[in-house]
Amino acid sequence: MQVADQITKIESEPRSNEAKASRPHTMPTQEWYVMRVTYQRELVAQRLLEGLGVKSFVPTMKVKRRKTGGGTYWREEAKVHNYIFVYATLPELQQIKTTKITYLRYMMAKGDEGRPTPQFVPSKQMEDFMAVCRSEGVRYLDTEIDLRKGDRVRILGGPLKGVEGVYIRTSARHEKRVVVRIEGVAAVATIALPASEVEKSES
Repeated sequence: MQVADQITKIESEPRSNEAKASRPHTMPTQEWYVMRVTYQRELVAQRLLEGLGVKSFVPTMKVKRRKTGGGTYWREEAKVHNYIFVYATLPELQQIKTTKITYLRYMMAKGDEGRPTPQFVPSKQMEDFMAVCRSEGVRYLDTEIDLRKGDRVRILGGPLKGVEGVYIRTSARHEKRVVVRIEGVAAVATIALPASEVEKSES
């Protein structure tokens, strides 16, 4: 029985058709899989994965907190709770969640044959998402934001050069931002960008 078939029997939580699902590979390939964690342990899971030599990503932001005895301090906190992106093959991931981090759960999407299989994010989309998450002035949006009103664009310059997303107004103001969304998980927007700094993309 293939690994994907085993996983389907364990967890069957279908997601939107827009979400990417894993496909059978002759040789397992590494992908950015979307995983859920329980009790907001995404940063704990990330540290454990780092110890195992496995690459992962959690959107975070520095937040100012008050000390019990007075004063303040800055702390890194997850901005998207209960989700972590893990770069691994399916067999590696299955081994990790079975023997090392048992509270990891697959996010599921419809595969090519209509069956629920683990959701992954294409490499370019994931790279763009991480770049925006790490940028200055990033804004986290409701993942249900309607992107149909915007144009698919590519940023032409600056630290986010090459990032692709949807150019859309995200508030009542006239300013527009480029939004990168991971279906059902998170949506992030860049700082406001003038039309001269983006170009339409057909991808």
